[in-house]
Amino acid sequence: MPPELRELATHLSSIEQVEVETDKPLGPCTSYRIGGPTAVWAAPRSEEGIRRVLAAVHAAGVPLFILGRGSNLLVSDRGWQGVTLYMGENFSGWEFHDEEAAVRAGTLWMDLIRDAVDRGMGGMELMAGIPGGIGGANPLDATAFLEEVWGIEEVGRETLRGVETTRYAGSLLKYSFAEAGHDKAAGMAPSGEDFAGVRPYQAGDARKLIAWRLAARSDELSVKQFEASGGGDLTLDFDALAPSIGLEQRLSRLTRWVLDADASRMRYSLRLPDAVIDMSSGAQHRDRCLTALAVCKG
Repeated sequence: MPPELRELATHLSSIEQVEVETDKPLGPCTSYRIGGPTAVWAAPRSEEGIRRVLAAVHAAGVPLFILGRGSNLLVSDRGWQGVTLYMGENFSGWEFHDEEAAVRAGTLWMDLIRDAVDRGMGGMELMAGIPGGIGGANPLDATAFLEEVWGIEEVGRETLRGVETTRYAGSLLKYSFAEAGHDKAAGMAPSGEDFAGVRPYQAGDARKLIAWRLAARSDELSVKQFEASGGGDLTLDFDALAPSIGLEQRLSRLTRWVLDADASRMRYSLRLPDAVIDMSSGAQHRDRCLTALAVCKG
């Protein structure tokens, strides 16, 4: 082990509520049970512990890997020559406050869902198809039975030196099984489209299009862009968006897609609760769609 990692391991061991090991096999921490050891393993049990581990790792300038519950993760037999920050059972649990739940990143979806169901909160049971934890599902926008994480996630979040504490609103968990929606509108890279690069993230962009790997290497979010390989038409449908994200967010997302489709010179139609605009393209079509979105009351 390089001396800088050995020195860092010694320092991390002195931090309260942080379990530290060296040369710990990563295979048992993944669903595949395959993988070599990590040079340094750190498992904090508090947010303060997470902050201090991250500060020490960044100060030392050594490689960092954040590991959650390890679902569908394949680790090389060579292991990881850096620090693994583990966010599993050591950082799990939740607290319900009236109709909201504060959930830790290492919490298993099924544990949270069972408790929510016991409390009479329905709707989140659709996420029971996700085998891992809350922390990994959030940035990857995990999906189960056509429902997505962002559909029940409260917009507000607190970022703590790269660690996100996210709140899940109980009021959003109450929509019924039959009401659970999913995105099938434009912007989701439908078949027949080719990757055309990235651009800076803008309010209203679909989370599915965020280039998360690129975001991990920079401080800014970027969005993947696609070009229609066969000149396909797009249908922008208000009712195809998950009701749980709210009226204003649905209108904002549709507005962004209208602007993107117009910039790409694509043909598109718009379906709103109080207006239907047929397939077309061009500046007049764009302005008509934007006007309809501006006056839409849902």
